[in-house]
Amino acid sequence: MSKLRFKNKKEFLDQYENEAKEYDSHRLITFEDKKVLREQLKVLSKIINKNNSQDILEAGCGTGRILVPLVEKGFHIEGFDLSKNMLKELRKKNNKIKIKVGDIESIPYKDNSFDLVYSITVLIHMLDFKDGFNDMYRVVKKNGLVVFDLPNRNSIWTRLSLFFNPNKKRTRLYTKKEIKESLKDYDYQITGIFSYARTFYKIPILRVIVNFLDNYLKLPVNQRTQFIVIVRKN
Repeated sequence: MSKLRFKNKKEFLDQYENEAKEYDSHRLITFEDKKVLREQLKVLSKIINKNNSQDILEAGCGTGRILVPLVEKGFHIEGFDLSKNMLKELRKKNNKIKIKVGDIESIPYKDNSFDLVYSITVLIHMLDFKDGFNDMYRVVKKNGLVVFDLPNRNSIWTRLSLFFNPNKKRTRLYTKKEIKESLKDYDYQITGIFSYARTFYKIPILRVIVNFLDNYLKLPVNQRTQFIVIVRKN
């Protein structure tokens, strides 16, 4: 296992509490940042529309990077986050969205409350994604969906990164096989986004080429850099 970015929940919370005011300026400015957000919004919108999901919850909504644009599209979504400071920043963008302070391992909602619960770039920080997934599954209605992302350890780009920079602190990486084993008792499917390394989007001369390839020449799911996991509650 690679060195993890956070050793425990306190480290995770402290960082996001401290960087809340600057969070968006670090993640929503560059071409790469905007591309990442567009792809994540695109896949979530497609899932929501395909399943006609009405009552939706974002687990770990942060400053509303994803939540606010989806609400502006007309989706009915609530959110919660562990960081009070991140939620303060969200309220500056939209103070009408229902949000709560809450832990993804103990979600502050009743069983069977939502048609769909999604979480992006949250479960990747946990030692085991099932620690957060279990409570997301609890609050979803029968036939509802749980949607989340995990980094693909076996992507060629991740493997190269691990080879050239093995000591870098990272989020937890997963193989498709590991995800399948963890979800063997559930009704699930695995898709993915980003066929090519997101680092390429930082290089102007490569940006247009890679963006075209990512849109029209996608690699097989096993090689995508980011898995999107969709679990249906039976």
